[in-house]
Amino acid sequence: MSSELLPEAAPSIPYGLLSFDEVATEQKEAQSDKCGWRTLADYNEYIFYEQDTYVSWEGPTGAILKDKSNGDEDASLINVLEGIAEEKGRPAHWADMGGGHGFAMRGLSLVCRSKDKAKPAMTHVDALVRDPNEISSVVMDITECNYPDILNPKYAPDFIQADIHTVVLEEPADVITAVEVVQYLNNPLAAIASWYNQLAEDGALVVTSDHAWGTWNRYSESTGPLSQQRFPIEDFIVALRRAGARCAVSSANRSPDRENPENMEKIRRLVIEKMPDTEVVINSELDYVYTNQHDYKIPYYKTPEQGVPLVEVSATNT
Repeated sequence: MSSELLPEAAPSIPYGLLSFDEVATEQKEAQSDKCGWRTLADYNEYIFYEQDTYVSWEGPTGAILKDKSNGDEDASLINVLEGIAEEKGRPAHWADMGGGHGFAMRGLSLVCRSKDKAKPAMTHVDALVRDPNEISSVVMDITECNYPDILNPKYAPDFIQADIHTVVLEEPADVITAVEVVQYLNNPLAAIASWYNQLAEDGALVVTSDHAWGTWNRYSESTGPLSQQRFPIEDFIVALRRAGARCAVSSANRSPDRENPENMEKIRRLVIEKMPDTEVVINSELDYVYTNQHDYKIPYYKTPEQGVPLVEVSATNT
């Protein structure tokens, strides 16, 4: 983490003590000057590698998603959802966590309508109910140039107002995305575990940010340079892989680190495939959470007792 992003404020109360109203109030302040109108094209750029004027399936994270796609050479979320629908024999279900105004989902509805494609089931989860009047006319003019009539209610996804850490989806999702939200989470490990547990069999979870967030979750007892520390997200990934789950990470969008792709100081994207009949349990509590001047969170986790793994992947009771 660069020096300008280091925490300066006093630690906040542990996440588990925050009510939904407190979470909503916190997020309203944090998101007041942030971009909440990312489009479907923006999502594709966050989820896949950017290469000049297009995005590609390149890299280990892209490989997991490509295996679910409809076989099209173009890397895109809609091709992933279409592939899942073909495989399952039903519309795919996409859930987006913290998607702001829901423009990505609205844009996908527009694309499906313009190309006469079947629309997937879509669930947008956010702690805040967004007002389109908050968006500047310049942004709306640009957005509607590419996605005409995007604010029409018929293009809106199903909406759940809830804390994305703890939301319970009505149906398992084939794809869950969290784009540019992980840095605002008080308890990212608990959120990622909850999302994994709500995936359909062989579903995919995508957590991605423009910021290198791999080192932003830490153990309380860790000291010394970041390059010499071990991080909770590393142990999370190791536990999933030991259990047999496909789990991949990648670095920067435009210039991926191919020599050391799992350098935690550069991780921006995490993709996990759900193993059938499994669930993830986190065996650690938050010790404290720092909030820096950009409202980004740096949570510190207690090291589990000796012999107790941070993360357990176990069979569900079916």
